[in-house]
Amino acid sequence: MPYVTVIEVMTIVPNPENSEDFDERQTLLVECKRPSRDTPLEWHEGQFEDDLTENLNASGRLFGAVAIGKKVRFYQFNGKAPAGQKLAQLHRDTIHMSTDSGIIEVERMMNYIKANAWQ
Repeated sequence: MPYVTVIEVMTIVPNPENSEDFDERQTLLVECKRPSRDTPLEWHEGQFEDDLTENLNASGRLFGAVAIGKKVRFYQFNGKAPAGQKLAQLHRDTIHMSTDSGIIEVERMMNYIKANAWQ
């Protein structure tokens, strides 16, 4: 059994140069891990930054999330930023999806990503 499941979310928008065509871009990469992987090493941002770098779209920007069990962290990745500044967590602490406030925060993060994915 794999220890991680990866979900890629693509966004499609009309091509501004050709009204009959669409542009597609990967906007969100989610890594889902089992609750038994809830260790500091599994939350280490360096590995996730490497994974985002390998999946980077043409814009150089990508949103990401790491979910371990019922916990999640959301990130914004800018491949064109200087080393050490490419990955930024979008919120404080880890979001616990087992609480009402955690579910609301996840929804807020998803709306933020949806609104900013193509910029």
